[in-house]
Amino acid sequence: MNITPELFRMYPSLNEQIPWRTIAAWPSPIQKIEFANSSLWIKRDDLSSESFSGTKIRKLEFIIADAEKKGFKHIVTIGGIGSNHCVCTAKVCRQLGMDCTLLLFKQPINSFVVKNLTEMAENGVELILIDPPSNDQIYFMSIQRIVKKRNAFFIPLGGSSPVGTIGIVNAVFELKKQIEDGVIPCPNYIYSAHGSGGTLAGLALGVHLAGLSTNVVGVSVGTASDFKKNAIDENVIANLMLKTQLYLYKFLRDTNFVSTKAKSPSVEYKYEGAGYGHISQGESTNIALMQKESGIKLDPVYTAKACEAVLRAVEKSKPDDKILFWLTGKSIVDTDIKIDMASFPVEFQNLFKAELAHGY
Repeated sequence: MNITPELFRMYPSLNEQIPWRTIAAWPSPIQKIEFANSSLWIKRDDLSSESFSGTKIRKLEFIIADAEKKGFKHIVTIGGIGSNHCVCTAKVCRQLGMDCTLLLFKQPINSFVVKNLTEMAENGVELILIDPPSNDQIYFMSIQRIVKKRNAFFIPLGGSSPVGTIGIVNAVFELKKQIEDGVIPCPNYIYSAHGSGGTLAGLALGVHLAGLSTNVVGVSVGTASDFKKNAIDENVIANLMLKTQLYLYKFLRDTNFVSTKAKSPSVEYKYEGAGYGHISQGESTNIALMQKESGIKLDPVYTAKACEAVLRAVEKSKPDDKILFWLTGKSIVDTDIKIDMASFPVEFQNLFKAELAHGY
């Protein structure tokens, strides 16, 4: 296991400035798939850990360490009822003996969502059903009351904060090391699923700081109405990039740290389909194709939508194009879902009642 973040290897002084704890095994491997006239490389963050797979854990390695340093023993975070971020947070808190409260909003229900919510409940967290994210001041005040009542540390949607984004910046430095080691040529494009913005901001900022000549493309997994514009607005991504860069700069002002403004990523919105959590026929086809070609079973909420854009890009690619698909979600394992309805609060039992009757 690589116990030192690559970003810290580049800037050793960060070891004493920014808290971090090892949760998963890095670097994540890179898999190459050959198509008829082109190739695709996949960054397999889904293989980072048997328990904590996916890119979300990269953010939590920095966020949880920050919370611990500040003396917090209770974590509150927010996400959809099938949120990968919330599953990871629940598991990490249980492993570290921290209390955890998950504020969950509704999303279309399928077996993936049921499995994730079941995992949350199995880890002994407090589950609270809330309205979808809103820019309304009353909404933020209601969340603040929950956090204050529990004397908790709050993690925003998807772990998308400057501290969490450092985890993704570090991931790009990890990729740079793999490029230097000959594992993969420097990609022209990096594609990633895009929801709350933290991963996309970290990839774009990381590419800039690492000096890679790579374009970062995010594939939106939800419409503006799903996230009330605040999470998928490209200005928000640029703002998060700037805040993260300034956060790092205050520790590295006396080094060769890159202080110039980073190029914002581009975002593809045409693969959203009916919105967050809705599975289209095209996504189902892509899930089957990717499983056949690579053995990876994509999740239907995040990576299946991104994969559609990736496959279209591969089809149109030039012979010398190098495309990397950053697999942010965990690979789905076909297992029977054992649901103990008694483990869910009453409001969640009512929410699932109709769907469970149809076999979920």
